[in-house]
Amino acid sequence: MLTQMAKDQTLCRTFRVALSDGETAAGGGAYPLTADQLLIPGAREEALEQFASRIESPSREVTASLLVKWYSLAMAALYAMSRYQYQMDLSPANVRLRLDDWPHFSVSASDAHVCRPEKRGEWRATVVKHLFAEHLHPLFQSLAEYSALPTQAFWAHTAYILHYWYPLWIKEAESETAQKLLKEDYRFLTVEAPADLFGPYAKNPLSVRFRQVEHPKEPGNHVRIRKQCCFIYKLPSVDRCCNTCPRLTEEERRVRLLEL
Repeated sequence: MLTQMAKDQTLCRTFRVALSDGETAAGGGAYPLTADQLLIPGAREEALEQFASRIESPSREVTASLLVKWYSLAMAALYAMSRYQYQMDLSPANVRLRLDDWPHFSVSASDAHVCRPEKRGEWRATVVKHLFAEHLHPLFQSLAEYSALPTQAFWAHTAYILHYWYPLWIKEAESETAQKLLKEDYRFLTVEAPADLFGPYAKNPLSVRFRQVEHPKEPGNHVRIRKQCCFIYKLPSVDRCCNTCPRLTEEERRVRLLEL
């Protein structure tokens, strides 16, 4: 299973995650940072100011928001869980990254993290807690301290991207068995998972409903609207909101979608 996953180009091409020894990855160059550096004041500022310079971010809130929006390691870990029954070791010291125009990640791999089918429910809860409570929650706290944005803003980005990818994976599943597991995992993450798997929260931060509007050029298809603006419009190279941004009026969004 691990060999199959290592050959899957989705991890590398879509989520910018390489399975490696943690130092380098084929075709990926060096990964000079470890994820725990983003948790340490001083080291965090140095790494994020370099990232801000690369993307021409005008403020800390923009830098932090876009880092989380583009922090594709989270969906790579869920893809590995739901598609390959594999738990990535996301201990901050085990995750190396490079902050170019986008974050790129390198995670060392081991067969020891492959699920035992007869205990998948317990295993899945462990994977979810490891990803969210032990990796993302400390990162979001650190970024909130850095940027003064609330952690809810980061969870809103994470929830949106999860609600984007799981329906797509379910639709594209290669078998009924694979589709069944994906549906079960999607429901667990967004409905059934207790709040303590995500951190010290009163409710599951992924259990949210997004407003949807019909696509003006594609009858029957809907566009999911974000809960939180990501501030990408503040980048000089972009200078406009996403088509899914809550800041847009319905008429502005309709015009944008018609232009696609």
